[in-house]
Amino acid sequence: MLCFLVINQLVTRTLTRRWLRPDYLVESMRAWLSSRQTQCDWRDRIWLARASGEIARSMYSVDERALPSASPLFQLRCHDVDNTTIEALMLRAKCVQYLRTHV
Repeated sequence: MLCFLVINQLVTRTLTRRWLRPDYLVESMRAWLSSRQTQCDWRDRIWLARASGEIARSMYSVDERALPSASPLFQLRCHDVDNTTIEALMLRAKCVQYLRTHV
């Protein structure tokens, strides 16, 4: 779910120049959990929401000339990330690194 939330954060930022609103973040989590017919404790969801924002911000360039293209992100946006693309591998590595550092 963390990778999925980071993707949603990055796509939203790329398209709107704003980060994902809390209500959309909650809905994204619900959609992901529903698609997998699973549950997640509310405290864990809060932690994941914060983590997704931190990871997304660390990946997002503040240089306006270097804004990431939305097209690779849209391809990653599905619930099941294709781990064969460079973008997906980089994203997963960032998420794994964050989890190892913070859990």
